[in-house]
Amino acid sequence: MKYTILGGNGFIGSHLAGYLKSNGFETYVPGRNETFSKTENLGHVIYAIGLTADFRDKPFQTIHSHVCKLVEILQSCKYLSFL
Repeated sequence: MKYTILGGNGFIGSHLAGYLKSNGFETYVPGRNETFSKTENLGHVIYAIGLTADFRDKPFQTIHSHVCKLVEILQSCKYLSFL
């Protein structure tokens, strides 16, 4: 079973990725600016991308991470489930 952790280098995503890896699950943690093949199946996608502490100072980056990146992935990628 493959898991793709988007935001897997952040606090929550990195802990979740570590847990899944330590329990033998195939875990893919793409980089922040990585592009995805439209033919590749990402498996079970867990969306842990986001800005929290500095959202007031970076309003457009916050919107991009919480909305725009999400729409891009939902529209262009294959996956089994999305959380």
